Formats: sequence, structure tokens, C-alpha cells
Amino acid sequence: MATESLCHDDKEFFVWNETLNLNDYITASYTVYTSHDPEVAAIGIAKEQSCSTTRFSSRPPIEGIEAFTARVVSVSVKKEDSECYISPYYLNTPVYENKMSAEKTQELELTIAYPAAIFEFGITRIWNIIFGEIPRLGYLTGFRFNDINFPKSLLDQFSGPRYGVQGIREKLNVFDRPLFCRSMRPAVGLTTDEMIAINKTVLSGGFDIVKDDELTYDTDRSEFLSRIRRMVEMKKSVEDATGEKKMYVANIIDDHSNSMRYAELAAREGVDALLVSVYLQGMSIVSEVSRISELAILSHNTCGDFTTRLPFWGVSDEVMIKIQRMLGADFVITPGEFSTAYIHDEKTDKVITACQSSSVPYRATMPIIQGGKTATRLPEYVGSVGSTDFMLIVAAAVDNSPQGQYAGAKAFRDAWNMMQNTV
Repeated sequence: MATESLCHDDKEFFVWNETLNLNDYITASYTVYTSHDPEVAAIGIAKEQSCSTTRFSSRPPIEGIEAFTARVVSVSVKKEDSECYISPYYLNTPVYENKMSAEKTQELELTIAYPAAIFEFGITRIWNIIFGEIPRLGYLTGFRFNDINFPKSLLDQFSGPRYGVQGIREKLNVFDRPLFCRSMRPAVGLTTDEMIAINKTVLSGGFDIVKDDELTYDTDRSEFLSRIRRMVEMKKSVEDATGEKKMYVANIIDDHSNSMRYAELAAREGVDALLVSVYLQGMSIVSEVSRISELAILSHNTCGDFTTRLPFWGVSDEVMIKIQRMLGADFVITPGEFSTAYIHDEKTDKVITACQSSSVPYRATMPIIQGGKTATRLPEYVGSVGSTDFMLIVAAAVDNSPQGQYAGAKAFRDAWNMMQNTV
């Protein structure tokens, strides 16, 4: 649709009223930056992301259209004089003429309700409506999608994680500590023989899970089917030798047809979990892979920071985690600054709540912490999450151990045992 929704002679169709019921709507909360009147800008978004037009000059009003319009529930000015992050633009149409109500950019907080009747089943349809072309609107100079809440009728249409925290723990028979995982390094260029040797050492040293890197692909040096067969065989041999259960996660981030083919092969060959990316492959990849296999799903963040990292443009990590959990992600990667001095306590709480809150009818998703993590700082990571229900992905700290990768992996189990002995 064109960015020309600032003419509101039909605004009664796009504002909330007491006859409506929030249980019939998805509600989405945004921060936007604009020089337009707050109500005008908010209604413009509601129009753009629903019917856009309700009447024509040469035809009678469209009967019943009000049941399909998005509604502005609330709009308020958070900051009167805010920064203009990107330049606005205005279309050469009458609706843009003389519509500037303020010389200064304002930071607005607004909530819009979208009728559930227009969604039915399908995350792509939902995302297209609640997010879609809002960032394209020329009168917005900043935009942030902060939060989302679904009515029960829509929550019930999605399955959530097949395993989640409890199911993964049952698979591994590990209930009292964080899980430890190594991602494939080097990410590219290894032969299958080299992958087998490295991963066997790390699993034997006490790690629970090994995973392909998101860049580990089907190549002449490591063909996919042969690799996953041998990785599964290796994992089983370590289980026999150690008496501990282990897991292997195979990467299927690829074009859709390849991903589906890889998922079917992985399920047939005894792989434990699959690596996908909602940012790169589309949100429905999680539910589609879950539909054709019973494997656990690790939802990766590749390409995600482009969407989530900017504070003035994009989508919050909490929104993305909520949706990945709803779709069926058993593991989800937390923001890069998680469990560092760079993240605020409020954001930490929001991330963990999105993963594990009991306010939705889904199993808790296992949050993943990664990026430069070490065994000596394990107590900090437990403190950040507030429990042991998380997984660490570690490579450098294992690989750089002076005593070798076996000792590097064992150091994390030793650190956990030391924590227990000091309690």
C-alpha cells in the first residue's frame, strides 16, 4: 500500500471504543518518532496495516469493514523533543500537505489492536500485518516494535516447543546444572574426519551437546548425509563410553527446498536437533520443520541483529523470542550482550520472561548464552538467568585450553562441581 494514510475523515473506524473486546485482538506496542500529531500518526499506522481505505467517493460505504480495522488503543508522547534518526519523506499527494503539527520530532508510545479474525493460522500473515510496512511510512523517523500479546484463540493454534527446557533435560538426563555445547570451529573447511575427532574429544570431556556452526554446509570436504551419519555414530560411541547422554545438532539453514530435504534426512538418520534461522529463512521455518520431524529445534540468530540491535529502528529481542517460542523453538539464542555489563537488568528480565513465562500455554524455551564465555564466570551466568535453565555455547574457551580441548571441556563441568561444593 502507498504511504498516504494521514487523511482521517473516517477515524472512528481506527480508534478503540468500549464496545470492543481485547480478547478478540492481537495487541502490539511500538515506539515511533515523528513530527506529526500523535493521534494522526498512530491512526495512520492502524490504517496502513489493516484496510487502508473504508469508503470511496463514488460508492456507498463498505458494509461491515469496521470488523477488520486495526484500532489505536493508546498513544502518548514519551519525549517532546527527540532526535530525528532518519530523514522523513513525503509523497506528492494532498494528504501530506500542511500536515506538520510540530517542528520538533516527538517520541511516541502507542498500542494498536489488530482483529484476530483477519489472521487465522499462519505466522507469516500475522507478521505481515503487525509489522509489515510500518517501517516504510515516510512520516516516521524512528520505529521500534516493543511487545506483542496474543489472544487465547491464536495462542491455541500454535504448539510451542515440542520439548523445551524439561524435555531437553529429560533427553540428556541432566536436571541440576546448565547445559554445555560447542559450536563447530573452524566453521568452514573441515573434513568430516576432523569434525568427528574434535567433537568426540569435547563430548568425552563432559559437554552435553555439539552443533554444526551456522556456516557448516554440505561440501565436497564434508557431504551432509555422510557427516550426520558419522556424527550420530560418534555421539553414540561417546554415550557408551561415558554413560552420559549426548546430543548432536545439524545445520539446515539453506534455501527452503534444501532445508526440508536436510530435515527429513536428519530425522531418518537419528540426529537429535536441527539448526534454523527465523531471520534468514522466515518465521514459519520453525513450525514447518517441527511439522515434518520430531527433532528438537535450535532457532539461531544469524541475520537477527540487523532486526533487533538498533534501539531506534526494528524489533525488540523479547518480541522475537516470544514468537520463536510460540512457533516451537526448543532453544533460542539470547542477545549478544546478555550476561555482560552492557545489558540492563530490565532487559535481562524481559528476555528470560519471554523464554520461560507461564503466562502462555507453552513449554519453556531453553535460552542460550554465547560469545566469549568461560568456565570461571559460570556463577555470573547462573546469576544473570536466575536459574540453571540455560545452555552455554562455547568454543574459544575450550579450544584455547593449554591442556587441550578435552581439558577445556572438562573445566566447565569442574567449575560447576566447584560451585556445588561451595554452596
